Amino acid sequence: FSGNTAEAHGGAIDSSDAGGKGTLSVSTSTFSDNRANNIYGVHGAPGGGAIGTGSHGTVWVAADIFNGTCHRAGGTWNDEGYNVGNNATCLRGARGDVDFGASRLGPLAYHGGPSETMLPLKGNPAIGIIPYKTTVMLDRRSVKLCPTADQRGARNGSRRHCNAGAVQSSA
Repeated sequence: FSGNTAEAHGGAIDSSDAGGKGTLSVSTSTFSDNRANNIYGVHGAPGGGAIGTGSHGTVWVAADIFNGTCHRAGGTWNDEGYNVGNNATCLRGARGDVDFGASRLGPLAYHGGPSETMLPLKGNPAIGIIPYKTTVMLDRRSVKLCPTADQRGARNGSRRHCNAGAVQSSA
């Protein structure tokens, strides 16, 4: 998710419903340079550049890259680990989180597969951050964090570690 803008909250994803109680689970995704124009969304709660939850929504995140602002809405943000951000505002200190280096991404371009992706550049802490066979609970569901193939359809060749974000690349 890159370069998206919303008027209220959730520049890339707005998971709120009419009552502000939406739920969302996100893993192995990359968010870069998304923003909410009205950073004070519902009832004065900030809007969140990457994901907005509304006033009472709930989000679970794991193994994602947040380059830019992320969640700042009135709902609940569950950080289940192995996320990479630019600073501590996106993360909650869960196992494996890294609060620097998310901006080390290549440009949004076609690198194979059905959609454009942003490759992690050398030195991006997302590379190899997740031990192979790691699972987390997202909204009461067990989720494996090392996909067999990434967003492009490229296979994960490592049997020891995988990347946070949408691309499995060794850079």
